Amino acid sequence: MLTFHRRLGLLLVVAAAGVGLDRVLVGVHYPVDVLAGGLVGSVAALVVVTAGRRYVAWFVRLASRVSDPVVSAITRRIGTARRSLRG
Repeated sequence: MLTFHRRLGLLLVVAAAGVGLDRVLVGVHYPVDVLAGGLVGSVAALVVVTAGRRYVAWFVRLASRVSDPVVSAITRRIGTARRSLRG
């Protein structure tokens, strides 16, 4: 996600770090487990982005064609509902 959308990617990294920390504090995992999972995930993401960047970009464009009309329709409905509540 960091290669396609920097802000969202950073937000997701911070969220993942928080989840990892929580799992250690609750006692579900050891710190080494969380660090190893982060390392494996980072290497896998690097391989996918490096080797399959063209395919990932194609999939993102395809998913955007599907999701963008849905998101804009929801946004319009929310705006209409807000205007009608204001009177």
